[in-house]
Amino acid sequence: MQRMEREDPELSARLSFERLCTYRDQLKKDGFIWTPSREKLFDKILGHLVIVNQNRPLLLYGETGTGKTRLARAVSRRLTERAPYEVGEEAKTDIRPLLGLRSIDKDKETFVTYGPLGQAVTGKKSSRDTQAGSGGIFYMDEMNGYPPEGLRSLIKQLSGRRAGEEISFAAWAGNSEKLAPEFGFIGSANLPSEKHPDRAELPVEVARELGSLEVDYPPQSAKDPELYEMILAALMDQNDRVRVPKAELPPEWKEVVDARTNTKHYEIDTDPKAGGTLWRFAEFVSAIQKSYKGKENPLTDALRDASYLRHAVLDPGLVISWLQEYRKSAMRAHESLKGFLTTKIAEWGSQKIYPEEDRNLIKKFQEEFRL
Repeated sequence: MQRMEREDPELSARLSFERLCTYRDQLKKDGFIWTPSREKLFDKILGHLVIVNQNRPLLLYGETGTGKTRLARAVSRRLTERAPYEVGEEAKTDIRPLLGLRSIDKDKETFVTYGPLGQAVTGKKSSRDTQAGSGGIFYMDEMNGYPPEGLRSLIKQLSGRRAGEEISFAAWAGNSEKLAPEFGFIGSANLPSEKHPDRAELPVEVARELGSLEVDYPPQSAKDPELYEMILAALMDQNDRVRVPKAELPPEWKEVVDARTNTKHYEIDTDPKAGGTLWRFAEFVSAIQKSYKGKENPLTDALRDASYLRHAVLDPGLVISWLQEYRKSAMRAHESLKGFLTTKIAEWGSQKIYPEEDRNLIKKFQEEFRL
């Protein structure tokens, strides 16, 4: 099929259209798109949580805005058909309520009301429930921000346990429960790096017990335009149409002549100023992400070290929300796509939470991509 798609333009176009329609439906249903890069991540998570099935907690790590939280939620919906159990900010000072709290009824009898982690582990809402459910996925964001001692104890107790095993925590007041099927623990963290040395390390004893998986930004290039397809799908309406002038959407193609064989073919023009608005916007977002990661980008040759953003980065989820907003309101008001995106970028890039160097660099990226 892949060979046929490469060789047959008509088949390639039909498959691309079908893929975009699938993306549009996924986005409408779950707010998440299962692109090839996200499918590869899912396969690795599936292998860790389900196939190996040792209940070894899994850590998703990567830069800010790569979509770790959205991925964890989408994985939970795909594996268990429901959202994950999640932790609130209050647990960053005391981790015990995640497991449960002792309660007293009107007859002064004590029982345990399970917290989100306790419910995921047991499949019950309280120790009084006689029937256990199937448990679920528990998700802990910013895992390196929790009290180290509590985190060590928690992970040590959970790691390596299998469904049906007896498990007990101090917060359960001596009660023990069977580990429910479908339980899985996913955490995420922005770990320390050369660029972010101030971020907290995970305790060594915790890191040792974790599986780990890096989550990167969706790829965007002439050969792998995943981000472009995501935002194109966000513009599609329920009738499978993109109601934007055609010239605003595609990349620009250039003729390339092979002197050796005296043949010609066409390639996507990678000049930042080439192509329609949507293509340039996808390339702009990718350049912002590369800059934030400290990688070479279209401004590196001219600006060297000054081409790297320190704090500003565009989350693909935010980018998709812009395109959805345009489809639902601005497009109907006959605002041009370029005008809408230029305004959105300017509003985002001028926020005072970003240092002046970042704000000035974002303007340079806008100029580079004619946005």
